[in-house]
Amino acid sequence: MTFSDMIIFKSNVPAKYTSNTQLRSADGRGHSGHQLMMLLCLLCLWLAGCVKNQFEVSFSLPESVNSTYKLSYYASDPRGGLQVETAIAVAAGKGMATGITRFPTLVTISRGNADIPAAIFYAERGDKIKISGEGADPVDWKIEGNKTTASLSEWRLANKDLITAAISASGDSASLRARRKLNAAVAAFVKSDPSQRAAALTLWSYYDAAIDPAAFASLRGMLEENGATADIAMLLARDDTQSANPPLTDPAKHPVKSLILQSRDNNIDTLHLGKSGHPAIIYYWHKEAPDYKTTLDTLRRLAAWRPDSASMAIADVCLTPDSALWRNTLRNDSLRHIVRAFAAQGLADKDVMNLGVRRTPWFIVLSPQGTIKYSGSDMAKSAAAFRKLRPKKK
Repeated sequence: MTFSDMIIFKSNVPAKYTSNTQLRSADGRGHSGHQLMMLLCLLCLWLAGCVKNQFEVSFSLPESVNSTYKLSYYASDPRGGLQVETAIAVAAGKGMATGITRFPTLVTISRGNADIPAAIFYAERGDKIKISGEGADPVDWKIEGNKTTASLSEWRLANKDLITAAISASGDSASLRARRKLNAAVAAFVKSDPSQRAAALTLWSYYDAAIDPAAFASLRGMLEENGATADIAMLLARDDTQSANPPLTDPAKHPVKSLILQSRDNNIDTLHLGKSGHPAIIYYWHKEAPDYKTTLDTLRRLAAWRPDSASMAIADVCLTPDSALWRNTLRNDSLRHIVRAFAAQGLADKDVMNLGVRRTPWFIVLSPQGTIKYSGSDMAKSAAAFRKLRPKKK
């Protein structure tokens, strides 16, 4: 409805509101005071009916579902934006939430600490997103509310076994196989119709670019050429795909020579790996990482087991953006005689990306020559690989 449309409506405005005030319309005809009041009233009604900068999410699941889910999305308006994370409690299968944003957004629903979302949906202001399903796992849910979200939901349901396998697999060869299969499914979806918005959102959400950066770049180019990313560019910023330095795909051919780390009190520590001739284990973590205390206990035992700190290096690198939170965490644990470091850019840190760190927790075990002997999220496997590198007594 436009402003000019509103002046043709009639209203029974009481006579006490009339006056000799005249309003002149675009065609030059005058309108009396009661018509002016009518116009103002209609304007208020019109403004009240405008679409608000929000979208609604409703859950309709079995009564047996009583869980809390983490939703994350980028809320933005002409002045800027911020990343929003919110928890939605679903009780007896029912739940409601309101998201605030002016521009369209991509919402991810996470399960645990996985770096692959269990489900995603696209939302514009005014949308009413409906989530239904037969269980508590978001991978199995049907999500509706707009055409793009329907396409995303249809693709996810068709590939839910691949998504589940990629989320559940540990960070070793099994994880690599699962992610390659998921990558292939995403690539097929993109190639089937590279002009659709859902294909772009699926690529950025589910494709592991660390495995094959060249293939990701090719698919991204295909989408850009077909206009699929034109109106959602701000939703597609992803640290591991924007870097000019892709993760190492063959660490045996590219040994790690040294790592410069920011340690406690803003000091700089350098791990001389390839030159030192000594093995090392590096633990990348967030404060919210699962089994954090158990991992610290394992690292504490490794520190006590090794001959000394010079012959076998141990480092933990915090990827939490808040350095104050990091320092406070260090004060509250008793881990000693290892390098306590902080990477302010998180997963976007150049060294972190070049080592192929995809999520937290993540462990890197390096040989005395600087080659990667283990890379993944399994603490037990990383500890076993580190123990095998213990220098022999002379």
